[in-house]
Amino acid sequence: MGRLAPEKGFDLAVRALQALPEATLVLVGDGPELGHLEQLAAELGVASRLVLVGWSDEPRRYLPGFDALLLPSRHEGFPLAVVEGMLAGLPVVAADVGSVREAVLDGETGYVVPPGHAGAMAERLRPLLRDASLARRLGARGRERALERFTADAMAAAFEALYREILA
Repeated sequence: MGRLAPEKGFDLAVRALQALPEATLVLVGDGPELGHLEQLAAELGVASRLVLVGWSDEPRRYLPGFDALLLPSRHEGFPLAVVEGMLAGLPVVAADVGSVREAVLDGETGYVVPPGHAGAMAERLRPLLRDASLARRLGARGRERALERFTADAMAAAFEALYREILA
């Protein structure tokens, strides 16, 4: 969700789509890679299963229609898109970059995969697409984790506890 740029790894998501014939990839965003992604999808024979929504001021409204959230980034700070997906109850498959492991607990709220590996992304998405109960279980745990740790109230309480500890 957001800017479709090379560092976001969306080309990897399109490549993963090739290994998931039952899947449709929905990209919400716009940017310099849009034409490249369309061309790549055509070359790989997956253009009919790639939906390019374009820019949205409200990307959250698309989340309820998704089965999972994929973050294929090559570089990332703290993954806000992952937290948004978790709050929506989606299981997450994310590249192991930046602070992804602070949000995604591998095997518990989704899966963390090596960055740059479309095959690993496809391999971890496959069971989520085929086993609705697994997807629901990981998504529910992700939502719990996001509510416990990543809402404004939870983060404010954590900072307050830290300040108290430092001042004590």
